[in-house]
Amino acid sequence: MDELGTYIRLFEVDSGGVMLVPEEADRLDAAVTAYLDSGCTRDRLIRLTLLTGDEYTTMVSRICGWIVVTLEGRRRSAEIDKLVDDEIRAFREAAGYADWE
Repeated sequence: MDELGTYIRLFEVDSGGVMLVPEEADRLDAAVTAYLDSGCTRDRLIRLTLLTGDEYTTMVSRICGWIVVTLEGRRRSAEIDKLVDDEIRAFREAAGYADWE
């Protein structure tokens, strides 16, 4: 987890998402804003750079959202996931379902 720095996770219609270099944030925001400002009538292709360095091409209208993912955010998310798992485990044990998985 530590070797992967900041990146953008792009979500599209019918897609699990792709990881983009963080430098694409402004271009992505501008393209989606222009599409929305046009009343969703001026769709276009956008070419973005994946973390691997490869080009990724998609239609702006397919973009559902994106988040900027940081190392600190991933660490905090892992901590929260562990706390939730521990709490669920405690509830199961208290209810007598400790062996359920």
